[in-house]
Amino acid sequence: MDRDDDRIDRFLEGNMSEDELLAFEDEMRSNPLLRDEVRDKRDLIAVLKASEQVAIKEELKSTIQDLKANPSMTPGRIRRLRVVAAVAAGVVLLLFAVLWLRPTSLTELVATYTEEYYPPPSTARDRGDTTPEWERFIGLYSEGHFGEASEIYSNRAREELKVEEQFYLGLCNIYRMPANPAEAIDLLSSVKPMSAYYDPAQWYLALSLLQTKQSDQAREVLERIMDGQNWKWQEAEKLLSRI
Repeated sequence: MDRDDDRIDRFLEGNMSEDELLAFEDEMRSNPLLRDEVRDKRDLIAVLKASEQVAIKEELKSTIQDLKANPSMTPGRIRRLRVVAAVAAGVVLLLFAVLWLRPTSLTELVATYTEEYYPPPSTARDRGDTTPEWERFIGLYSEGHFGEASEIYSNRAREELKVEEQFYLGLCNIYRMPANPAEAIDLLSSVKPMSAYYDPAQWYLALSLLQTKQSDQAREVLERIMDGQNWKWQEAEKLLSRI
């Protein structure tokens, strides 16, 4: 077992220390391959647990034990073992097919989209009056430390925030663990239509509304995105078809 397999197992089993868990979650945020491995392992465990509930497993176990206890088992009994094993394998394959081919739910689709991290801001491009706190914010955001990044502006009134600060603070509240979609909604709703951040802010606003079960409001935002064929309009169409 390699290091990632061991860590994934301990993560899924809840056997990590608090510090190790925080470090592992940070790594997952910035490493899509690791996130995929964790998701695949979690799905595999679900399939295997489901297969354990099938009566065939007990039959297969009994037949195998009989074969070990009686090496001179008759050809008919051996054929029965093969049939049971084949059926058991078929059940597992069927469970895999159900798992992998099932339609993607709205919740899963939203989760997939919120895992796509928006690029960090470029100081030179986004603002000419850069400050030490903004530089620190950019560094933390770039490293995936979204909770720490959002704390930098925790004492600032919303009306004092610049547009890019509103936008990226909104994203931090989506990406952080645990997420705070209600705060993200407040921040992203403040991004004005004339801003360069308005289109992506609308997309992430819709995702946050869906996370908080505000489907009607999310539908209005997604319809605006589609009507203008704005950023992520094709993804907006997919979400609308599932609301």
